[in-house]
Amino acid sequence: MKLTDIAIKNLKPKDEKYKVAAGDGLGIVVYPHGGKAWRFTYIFGGRRRRMSLGEYPLITLKEARTRLAAARLTLAQGEDPGAKDDHQDLTVRELGDLFIEKHAKPRKKSWEQDQRNLAVEVYPALGNRPAAAITRQDVRTLLERIAQRPAPVLHNRTLSLIRKVFNFAIDQELVGQNPAQRIKPLKETAKERHLADSEIHTLLTALPGIEGVSPEVKAALLLTLATGQRPGEVAGLVWEEVKDRWWELPAARAKNGNPNRIWLSAFALELMGEPKAAGPVFPSHIGDQPVSEPALAHALRRMIRDKKLSIEAFSPHDLRRTAATCWAALGVPRLVAMKILNHADKTITAIYDRHSYDGQVKSALNKWSDHLLALRAGDVGQEQEGGEVISFPGRQ
Repeated sequence: MKLTDIAIKNLKPKDEKYKVAAGDGLGIVVYPHGGKAWRFTYIFGGRRRRMSLGEYPLITLKEARTRLAAARLTLAQGEDPGAKDDHQDLTVRELGDLFIEKHAKPRKKSWEQDQRNLAVEVYPALGNRPAAAITRQDVRTLLERIAQRPAPVLHNRTLSLIRKVFNFAIDQELVGQNPAQRIKPLKETAKERHLADSEIHTLLTALPGIEGVSPEVKAALLLTLATGQRPGEVAGLVWEEVKDRWWELPAARAKNGNPNRIWLSAFALELMGEPKAAGPVFPSHIGDQPVSEPALAHALRRMIRDKKLSIEAFSPHDLRRTAATCWAALGVPRLVAMKILNHADKTITAIYDRHSYDGQVKSALNKWSDHLLALRAGDVGQEQEGGEVISFPGRQ
């Protein structure tokens, strides 16, 4: 068929992408989602090649023919016009994987979270589509589905990630524009969720017996509460970091890049199980890999959704906030709590502060352990020493 602007506008999407030839190797590809892109098909070095000439309507028919003429001139001069266009049909999934390998892994400690966010939130909707054909409306539609859950924080993190992926693609000359630009993030409200003593009692008594969740995941959730550390740091705990009842979190694994020393109370040690020489404290079902932070969040959401855990919705990070809130109620000095939480203190005093807070940290976490064990025994709202030890089936 003879391609005209009117004919191109009237091309309708089908279940599978298809191409309409315009002559001289020029054609326009129509994708199932309605996007359209120009392609130049030619022979170079005895091989059939394809070259992207841009997206329609950003690139008009007239501009496409201009680009086609330039490409044919390059071909006539014995050069491959598509030499810099090897990623012309790069899908969003391929682009995301390239971003993780070439950009995120070398620069971000949290690259695995980016990888998971792409796999769970982005790839199901856009993964198999050409990255160069993604529109702003495509991104808006994806984000609107997230916002409807409602999940404003996840909406904004996904928006930011998509922007980074496409900015990377632009820097690598893989695409010509970023479809996530000029999309505004949602307003986030500060989280203040923390568990009351009665809810902690429910968590301690109900969690160990819930079926369908691995003992390692359940124990890791409670160790987050017992130590007040970040869920991702707890999930990745390995026995090599445990030395004389101290958990020595290295800077490389700390989210803020600062090492930390956490006293392991009797409560914490019970959750960790039988000590080993090496390896993850909470191994996953995948080889020798530790459980992941997303696995903790997923399991918790599922238990609450299925009413196996009769507590108002909360996240693994809320367990860290719960610990910090309860420490204040137990009389733990704010500075000691900050040391345990590994909050960065950038004051001049902190720079010259070389005093070890090990004694205060140990005392605070032992006091917290006593309180948790008392709650487990049913003494809600009271402090006492001792208490029944939590036992997790399968954790030796």
